[in-house]
Amino acid sequence: AELEIWAGPLSDGSQAVLLFNRVDSGSEPITVKWSDIGFPINQSDVVRDLWARKDLGTFTGSYTSPNIDHHAVMMLKITLTNRQINGREKCQQLGS
Repeated sequence: AELEIWAGPLSDGSQAVLLFNRVDSGSEPITVKWSDIGFPINQSDVVRDLWARKDLGTFTGSYTSPNIDHHAVMMLKITLTNRQINGREKCQQLGS
């Protein structure tokens, strides 16, 4: 796949999510769905850009990144607002 999403659990119950654009030219947004990381789809969760060290806001059901340049990545932390999770045991690539 040209656009990849990798996710894994953190000790506080949140998910670390890596968005990777593998295309050879151009830039594209990437969407991560809460259902793909074991979070309730109807819930609002906080998304943080780990490299920029800033919260991007609260989103419900999914998050769509700004355009990510070719061969570039974006690293996120997605935190449940109510801390109830269907945890994942290890980092894994999600379907695209």
